[in-house]
Amino acid sequence: MSEATPVRGGAGRDSAWWRRQAAEAGTSLRPDGLLLFYTFFLIYGPKLGPIDTLSATAVLILAHAAFTGRLRIRPGFGTPVVLLYLVSTYALAVVFFRGSGEVQYFMRGIRALLNLSAAYALCSLFRARYGPGMAIKVVQHLFIAVAMHGSVMVMEIVSPAFRARVYGIIGFYDTQGFRVPGLTISYGITAVTQGFAVIAAPIVGSRLKGARSLLLFTFCTALAWASLFLAGRTGFFVMSGLFLAVLLFTARQLVFRPRVWLGLALATATIVGGITLAPASVRSVLFDRTWRHLFELYYTRAETGMVRSRSLAKLGTMYFIPEDPLTVVFGEGITGRGDVYVPSDVGYVLSLYGIGLIGTGLVVGFYVYVLAVSWRLRRYDRQIALLSGLFALAVLVLNAKEQSLLTRHGFTVTSLLLCVWYFRPDALRAGERGGA
Repeated sequence: MSEATPVRGGAGRDSAWWRRQAAEAGTSLRPDGLLLFYTFFLIYGPKLGPIDTLSATAVLILAHAAFTGRLRIRPGFGTPVVLLYLVSTYALAVVFFRGSGEVQYFMRGIRALLNLSAAYALCSLFRARYGPGMAIKVVQHLFIAVAMHGSVMVMEIVSPAFRARVYGIIGFYDTQGFRVPGLTISYGITAVTQGFAVIAAPIVGSRLKGARSLLLFTFCTALAWASLFLAGRTGFFVMSGLFLAVLLFTARQLVFRPRVWLGLALATATIVGGITLAPASVRSVLFDRTWRHLFELYYTRAETGMVRSRSLAKLGTMYFIPEDPLTVVFGEGITGRGDVYVPSDVGYVLSLYGIGLIGTGLVVGFYVYVLAVSWRLRRYDRQIALLSGLFALAVLVLNAKEQSLLTRHGFTVTSLLLCVWYFRPDALRAGERGGA
């Protein structure tokens, strides 16, 4: 790929060819329709009554890859599978021995296994479609899918009738009106997921050529920023900070790529134009409620002379550990939202009650593994490795405020970026020699 470092040794000639092919793949933002469909619904597939379209999409992807002969297990893929298997098995054991009757953590582990397997299968389809360019194409399709969901979120703000209809379909009944979740039923992890396109924008844009790709990049970037603004406050500030980190990391490359700055400038102009042309009722919501919610500390200081926030003050009371040492270590098998209510939204606190330090360690271990793989991926593509590592880090940070580990939407993005590693060139050559 364009920012990859050469692979030393006898594979150097193959690696040079691979990088050239990968660099060419990143110049166009034109997506594959079927792969974009799979990517979108594997991230955002809503629950429609008893039907979970995300899980149904995962099964469909696995069937497609299996029946077309694309599904081959590459070296190393067993490690994350074993980690998730241990999470689900341990969670079920805790439910059995503690008699809680709540199997949400077990089901979360099983669903994560399904999503990870589908992400791997989807990467195999990307490899079959794009060859050496599959890694940047995975990122591009994620970028476009997030922007597509962003358009749904923007429409939910613009049209209350549209918002009510979508909420009725997905079974989400929130009357706040100044922030929206799109097709999801949460704000924090949705903001982080939308933020992926924000932090990916400089990397995607830096490789593009052609007016059509630049135009699509502009609209996708505008929708990504707009949806991040409309989702959640914590996710907005976390992902905005990571966006600056990406800019600093890629500064040397971006200096010589004016198209990126042109695209970002046009995206900014698109957002400003959209707000200017929006109906007065929409502008009122954005400035009087959404903007005020994001910058609550500033407004309270300006109005009262004191820096305080009701939501932050409430969050401060949610950090505690169970009084029972057995629960701390092993968990109690509860979600905190069933028969036993735990007065906290903090993901790490809730997981202590559910699966204890042991289970929480296994879940966090999955993300630590992703960070380790991201570090190794830098040998092939430093920019995509950066995206993978930063996104996993963002999920770990968000879990200090609300439940975000192994959640539906963000986990799919994490899994797709992880599975890029298993299709790196030396892994493919090793698999071919070994008959994988």
